[in-house]
Amino acid sequence: MRVLLVTDWYPAGPDDLAGVFVREHALALGDAGHEVTVLHLTAPVRGSGPPRLREVAGAHPPLTRFTHGRARGLGMALHLAAGRLGLARLLRRGFRPELVHAHEFGAGLVGVSLAHRLRVPAVISEHLSLFALGGVGGAARLIARRGFAAADVVCPASASLRDALIAGGYRARFEVVPNPVDTDLFRPAAPRAPRPPGEPARIVVVAALKPVKGVDLLVEAVALLGRERRDFTVEVIGDGPDREALTALIRRRGVEDRLRLLGAAARESVARRLQAADFAVVPSRFETFSVAAAEAQACGLPIVAGAAGALTERVGEHGLLCRPEDPADLAATLGAMLDSHRDYDRELIAADARARYGRAAVGARWTALYADLHASRGR
Repeated sequence: MRVLLVTDWYPAGPDDLAGVFVREHALALGDAGHEVTVLHLTAPVRGSGPPRLREVAGAHPPLTRFTHGRARGLGMALHLAAGRLGLARLLRRGFRPELVHAHEFGAGLVGVSLAHRLRVPAVISEHLSLFALGGVGGAARLIARRGFAAADVVCPASASLRDALIAGGYRARFEVVPNPVDTDLFRPAAPRAPRPPGEPARIVVVAALKPVKGVDLLVEAVALLGRERRDFTVEVIGDGPDREALTALIRRRGVEDRLRLLGAAARESVARRLQAADFAVVPSRFETFSVAAAEAQACGLPIVAGAAGALTERVGEHGLLCRPEDPADLAATLGAMLDSHRDYDRELIAADARARYGRAAVGARWTALYADLHASRGR
């Protein structure tokens, strides 16, 4: 099927993490045999004026980006205008979409508008945690309500996000479709040598350094746990606005020898560190999906996480949950995982992740849903 993917989030390069899950959806669709073109509605730039489109040469899948000015009060109007301009360009090139698939509600309204022009089905994938945290109001809520109601189906990335949308009064046909993971990259290392006696366990955290990711909670937990045992080290991969404050907190708690902030890393490096780890921690205060948890599981790692949002769905039987935002309970749960991580079957964890989040699994889910939408229109 020819699919036009419309999104506000898309990575600018191979190691940019902004919207990387949207690119994974596009690649999963391509692997499933669909012909995909991406229209990226980028953040506004300084100044004002009409949308400006730029096709990114050599991008896979084919990618067109646009920017527009900060004309006050015209943000969505310019989004819609850029969407129409992008569609016109595609039609002139001979690409006529059979389905429009948008990611996130702002792009969703654009996607629905284009789908109605083409008289084809419209799908909206939703990822935004603000729906669960009560942060969508005013014009944004109106845009979301209109887009969701007009779409053929709305696909939250987790059951917890679906439940939050329903509780928030949004009306649509909801189908949960998870974010895909590149399980060719994120997979267990083979063979994995046993860790020598006396060598500390390696714990990995992949997280942006910002409040919602809870790295400060982890620092406090490590300080508490370090009073009782010294058989572990923690590596935090990621960067963000809280780096300076976290560095200071690490010094104050005296855990520099136990917890290191490694900064941002290429995805290949992230995969290697996960493969070498004993288990992963996701200390987030809230998650609507948690790509970090899914990638760690794809590498065969058990997980420690707070029972917040979709993390309860991600962890399941392949790890341990603690009370969210509770450093003492996180410390106790880390201690329990240090004692039990060898009991987990890493190959089983990875196989379950492939079956749930692998590109092939998610691509097959989209193929079935697309077919159902076209069949429904034909009835």
